[in-house]
Amino acid sequence: MILTEWNTEDAIAFAREEGREEGREEGREEGREEGREKKQKEILELLNQGLTIEEIKLRLTQEK
Repeated sequence: MILTEWNTEDAIAFAREEGREEGREEGREEGREEGREKKQKEILELLNQGLTIEEIKLRLTQEK
């Protein structure tokens, strides 16, 4: 029977890395959501100004 040794330091390092990766992914998702909300508000503001769809497209592509 082969026994493997439990290395607590390796387990802690692994758990920390997994936690960091999960945090990064959560941060990326929050950033994407904030970006979508910002873009939606921007488009609604342009619509409220009475711009046509073509004018809005032009403005949004000029920003890049």
